[in-house]
Amino acid sequence: MIRTLLKWCGAAVLVAAYIHIAMHWSILPDEVPRHYNALGEPDAWAGKWFIFFAPTVGFVLWFLLGAIEKRPQFINMPGFQRDNPKHLAISSVLSSVLRFEVALLFSYVSFKDVYIAQGMSFGLGSYELPVILGVLFGTVFFFMFRMLRSA
Repeated sequence: MIRTLLKWCGAAVLVAAYIHIAMHWSILPDEVPRHYNALGEPDAWAGKWFIFFAPTVGFVLWFLLGAIEKRPQFINMPGFQRDNPKHLAISSVLSSVLRFEVALLFSYVSFKDVYIAQGMSFGLGSYELPVILGVLFGTVFFFMFRMLRSA
């Protein structure tokens, strides 16, 4: 149940990123942010079509993580036993959660690119990178701990 909900919510936020771009396409400048420094400020620019890069990478990763979700035995974590049903279930849920988080991350970057390109302020500033890495690594460590506990 939760895995299905995460899957479709992830797809929905990625689709929302494309819709958001389409709604703002006519007012986007010819150059959009391509890269950000550690403080969350744009330090490189690219052509207007680059705005589709983040949600497209998000969809590619969303599909790849979906393939891994269906084959949890390919996940490699400390203490992982491929013949243990609990471990397979935990790794499958880990894949679902990471899939959702990646969709959120790339949608967030897409929304941020649109607003920054228009000269508006958006994002967490210098806290952005630590928050993103904290969420991703926190998820992995949480599930790794659960797997080690269930061994």
